[in-house]
Amino acid sequence: MNEKILLLDDDKLLLSSMEKVVKSEGFSVDGVDNCREALKLLKQKPYDLIVANVKMPEMDGIEFIEKARRTQDDDKKIRVIIIAGQASEEAPVKAIKMQASDYLLKPFETNDFIHVINKNIRYIRLNKEKEQYVRQLEEKNKELEKANIKYLKVKKELIRKEGLSMIGKIASSVGHELRNPLGSIKNVAFFLKKYVNIEDPTADEYIDTLNDEVRTAENILSDLLNFSKKEKLNKKEVSLAKIVEKALDSATIPERISLKSKLSRETCKIYADPDKLQQALKNILENSVSSIEKKGEINIKTEKEDSQILIKVSDDGQGMSENTKKNMFIPLYTTKTRGLGLGLPVVKDIVENHGGNIDIESSYDCGTEVVLRIPARRKKG
Repeated sequence: MNEKILLLDDDKLLLSSMEKVVKSEGFSVDGVDNCREALKLLKQKPYDLIVANVKMPEMDGIEFIEKARRTQDDDKKIRVIIIAGQASEEAPVKAIKMQASDYLLKPFETNDFIHVINKNIRYIRLNKEKEQYVRQLEEKNKELEKANIKYLKVKKELIRKEGLSMIGKIASSVGHELRNPLGSIKNVAFFLKKYVNIEDPTADEYIDTLNDEVRTAENILSDLLNFSKKEKLNKKEVSLAKIVEKALDSATIPERISLKSKLSRETCKIYADPDKLQQALKNILENSVSSIEKKGEINIKTEKEDSQILIKVSDDGQGMSENTKKNMFIPLYTTKTRGLGLGLPVVKDIVENHGGNIDIESSYDCGTEVVLRIPARRKKG
């Protein structure tokens, strides 16, 4: 280290002697005989140590030290050694007032001068090392915090995937067992409706209700089975408009809800698995429908943003509470009386498997907007 020392004394002979000694010790040194020149140098470059006579003709020592410190960085408190006159009890008091780190009394021996300089330089070096260690510690702490955040995310994802795997196994075994009885009930309801002459209108309503309930059960079963399947995506260049159209056809949207769509020409083609993307859109649409209690509106919009295609589905339904937003991607979490809470987790998996992501903005009583971001083109390599 080549510490920089500033010497200030109006005794030019003493100043010259001190400069020679400091240089012989291997330090960088500037010597000046007036406060104005010293302050000018302090503004131009940083110093590690100032050795200054407290009785300068044009300025009081305390005033000079205060001005000198103001020229340096706020976080760096420059060390000061004061030079006082004849030995007296005032010298230590002056040193304390000036917040000086040390003092010398005239006349002093060269060895005493060297000792005081080196003692303060050792302190400066130790302080610099400490500051360096503190910076390194802060950097390591930041790295540790980042690693901890990453660990918690990975842990959370592993727990989620373990949960998904377990749900998938149960869904796969239970789902197939339920398909057959549901199919039988559906066939009996169809037969009664078409071939049996039932004059009681109440019985007719019961059959319609039975069909609706079977349809609901089938949808729940489809969610379970879709969730349990971890099939490889069958990506190809397809028409996004057709995917949207099929999703609208497969979703049950009542007449009380108006539907508006605005598909950008830039998004006419997309590299994706059409069946999976259709399933994701259907789930979002059905969530929108369930959030609109009376009359309402659902909007579908597509646009291109850089290398991604954005699919936006918004509604003016009841929106989500803060607690629902926190848990919306957790499998089996639901606030509805019907359904298993697998709709959005399925959507998230489908979109992420496409290399995209999902954003949801929702406020209670103010509606919801779901934005799917899907890479527009096939990745090279």
